[in-house]
Amino acid sequence: MKEKFNKIKKIVMVEPKAPDIHIFSFKPLPRLGTIILGTIMKNKGYDVTIVVEEIHPLKDEIFDGVDLAGISTTTSTAVRAYSLADKLRARGITVVMGGPHVTFMVEEAILHADYVVMGEGEEVFPSLVEKLNRQEKIYPAPGLAVRGEEVSYSHYPLLDDLDKVPIPDFSLVKGMRPCYNTSRKETIPVQASRGCPFACNFCSVTGMFGTKFRHKSISRVMEEVERYNTKKHHIFFYDDNLAADKRWLKNLLNEFIKNKMKFPWSAQVRVDIYKDEELLELMVESHCKNLSIGFESINPDTLININKKQTEEEIKEGVAVFEKKKISVHGMFVFGFDTDTVESLEKTVLFAKDSGINTVQFLILTPLPGTKSYNDLRRDERIFFNDWSYYDGHHVTFWPEHMDPLLLQKIQIKGHADFYSFNRLLKKVITTHFGDAAIYAYAKNINRLWQRSNKLFMKSLDFISQSGKSSADNQVCQTI
Repeated sequence: MKEKFNKIKKIVMVEPKAPDIHIFSFKPLPRLGTIILGTIMKNKGYDVTIVVEEIHPLKDEIFDGVDLAGISTTTSTAVRAYSLADKLRARGITVVMGGPHVTFMVEEAILHADYVVMGEGEEVFPSLVEKLNRQEKIYPAPGLAVRGEEVSYSHYPLLDDLDKVPIPDFSLVKGMRPCYNTSRKETIPVQASRGCPFACNFCSVTGMFGTKFRHKSISRVMEEVERYNTKKHHIFFYDDNLAADKRWLKNLLNEFIKNKMKFPWSAQVRVDIYKDEELLELMVESHCKNLSIGFESINPDTLININKKQTEEEIKEGVAVFEKKKISVHGMFVFGFDTDTVESLEKTVLFAKDSGINTVQFLILTPLPGTKSYNDLRRDERIFFNDWSYYDGHHVTFWPEHMDPLLLQKIQIKGHADFYSFNRLLKKVITTHFGDAAIYAYAKNINRLWQRSNKLFMKSLDFISQSGKSSADNQVCQTI
């Protein structure tokens, strides 16, 4: 007797929680990929629920009556994602995995899922579900891996027209609550573009979204932001580099100004935009309040080594210009490149403290699958932790070139402690920069909590460092 076919009607999309405390734990904004796919499926008539574990706990009853689960994962959430996928498949639920980690680790991921979507999923995922509902035989295809079949790493062509991407429906996110910034405005994530023309060798963005900068039309972006209240909301552009096409950005900001849109906004950009005075004036007039900038390092050798295509002088000049324009800067630095030394990292921390940068992240170089850094470190057998839970930018997982792993970790911890020191926090309070003071207090606490929850990890680094380095190096390590 033929087994009865259950048509897919109910879908749950999941974004697993990171295993450890991290820089964004205080204000968990969901990644947009899962919500976009969920919105597409809802618009096609499916019953869709989205669970972002940072926002809402994932309980077993959420999957009652569910026909298909879509799980999106970054590298640090992969262990949790695989465990969840195994449990759901055991319950007879079809599991589809996607996201940046499984895009580059397909053979690993397909051991836990029925299907893996590689790269952008707006075309592949809905097509897969509809084929399943037509009971078609599913074969591997560009952008799709199938359990039990030979894996192909070819991706589905990138979307040419981003206007086809629906506006994310945040009402699908279970327990979604407002995420307020220090000005008590609700932060709304918006993605206006994809891709980055700069191929930094430690970044997986180009592997996922390509080097071609693709953007939505001005009218499409306006349609999205006009949904929000300019007095109550703060727009945060998720784009990896919003200013990759300066002409397009100028047109967008002119449209903001023309329509008298007064919401504050922030974005990720490269530091070199400070050279474009016209763009800077438009940013100020359109209420740009904060820029997140990946400086990575002020070591000239490191900037060349990672293909950053910027100089120490540009970083210093850029920060000074943004400060003059009253646009606050969140500086993002990475510790652990082969050209990094103890001296250069200490110099970076001092620069961050003295430059006028408002807030910082000192992150550990993380060898993410899909990057040149990962391939090089793996080839040279320098990676000693293969537990993906540690691949979050906060844990040392490899042997640095000019110091031992424990020393690198301690320099990063000390960097945060120095930047977010009590004296610097007190200065923010005295000068009535209460928003910055709140961030400093939070970051100071995060640094303390991380150390408390990672005592065993630090002992492991100590053991690895002493096993692999000379006693002289260990003595240096103990002095930090």
